Amino acid sequence: MSENDLREGLRVALADEPTFDIDAVVDRARTAVARRRWAMVGGAAGAVVVTLAVVLPTLARKMPDGHVAAAFPGPSATSSRDLSAKLISRVRSELPQATDVRVAPGRGTPEHARRTVRFALDSARLELVVVVHAPGSLSTDPTRFCPAMTQTCEIVALSEGRIRVVDRDATRRVWEIRPDRTVVAVSGSLPDTVGDAVLEAVAGDPAITA
Repeated sequence: MSENDLREGLRVALADEPTFDIDAVVDRARTAVARRRWAMVGGAAGAVVVTLAVVLPTLARKMPDGHVAAAFPGPSATSSRDLSAKLISRVRSELPQATDVRVAPGRGTPEHARRTVRFALDSARLELVVVVHAPGSLSTDPTRFCPAMTQTCEIVALSEGRIRVVDRDATRRVWEIRPDRTVVAVSGSLPDTVGDAVLEAVAGDPAITA
């Protein structure tokens, strides 16, 4: 059936219904089909995107404000010094060969905390940028973090209702969306020998909170 036949069929079938823009409906359907095709190309990661698009709104409705998962406490009165110490401890745990691990504070707001972790590894100076967004201060739609819909971006459903988004572009980026709607973003240009493990470990550490 051609697109013209489809449009005409809709007009006839809905002749007695209130007037609306059929062309706009078809255009929206075409956009939805294109998005589904991209999801199929993405394989398993794409399938997760489709599933999460249905599950997340339901979770948001069921999860009352202020809900805190047992393993992932929400933001507390953690001081700047405490957060920096926890980041240093985590990086040293993941990269015991790293030296001169330091944390520089960034521009923060009541809704998010920003830190830059700098360290030396195999005579190279590297850094990670960590931003912790307080619950509800950032959209928790995982597709928001893959705006270009590129093959380098992957969405993974984890245990305990957590969601991880990994973008393996030139600068690796990892976002972890927690059940209490906290979002932890970690980025850095790391060597392939390190991979995403450090970024994922920092983003997934329940001790790292706003």
